[in-house]
Amino acid sequence: MKIGITKNGTLVEVRKADRNEKYFCPSCQRALKLCSGQYKKNYFAHQSFTKKQGYQPKGETKRHLMGKKKGHRFLQSKSNFCTDGILSTRN
Repeated sequence: MKIGITKNGTLVEVRKADRNEKYFCPSCQRALKLCSGQYKKNYFAHQSFTKKQGYQPKGETKRHLMGKKKGHRFLQSKSNFCTDGILSTRN
């Protein structure tokens, strides 16, 4: 995401964003964090929430997690297939 909103409603482009400022999503008004990396340009991302707050970690929906579990059980049922560590590598 390239644009965030400040507490007072000002639109801010990510290239002009200040790390000490709080930003919010223009669409859903949830909190954003300013992200940057060695190889990527700066961008805004929604802050992660805990399951207790009603959101799945790392953007994975309940439906997505259910599909991963079903796929894992299916692969485990195949006699020559090992899935040890596949589901835990991203957690």
